Amino acid sequence: MAEREEKVLMHTMLMVGEDEPLQRTRAAVLAKACGLVTICGPDEVRGLMEKDPVDLVVLCHTVSSQKATSLSEEIHRRWCDTRVLLIVSALAYKTAADEQGFDAVVSSDPTLLVMRATEILRTLPGYRVEDENCRVGGLTPS
Repeated sequence: MAEREEKVLMHTMLMVGEDEPLQRTRAAVLAKACGLVTICGPDEVRGLMEKDPVDLVVLCHTVSSQKATSLSEEIHRRWCDTRVLLIVSALAYKTAADEQGFDAVVSSDPTLLVMRATEILRTLPGYRVEDENCRVGGLTPS
């Protein structure tokens, strides 16, 4: 009797920012809860768009507002099914939430970041809500 091989779908994310140590920290948090995370700077995104699309692009608050808007527009044009999540500082959250061009905006709180990324990834076609690769794992907002 042949064993059935089950393919585990991993969510893929691209973390874009100007502060590499901060990106590494956020990527580690997201990777534990949601899947595979690649980090890059804003100027590297266009080159990466020549490759396979990712499920979620996370734009850190270290990317300028103008650059973030431009990247979001280009990502949505090139990778139609990719979602874009903008991270903003807690102080800028209220005004940034009204910005257009992003699929979601979240404050820089790590727990909220994971929760929001998980919510977004669960809406993508082909992924199960119970997918073990994308769970919050008991995290609650502080």
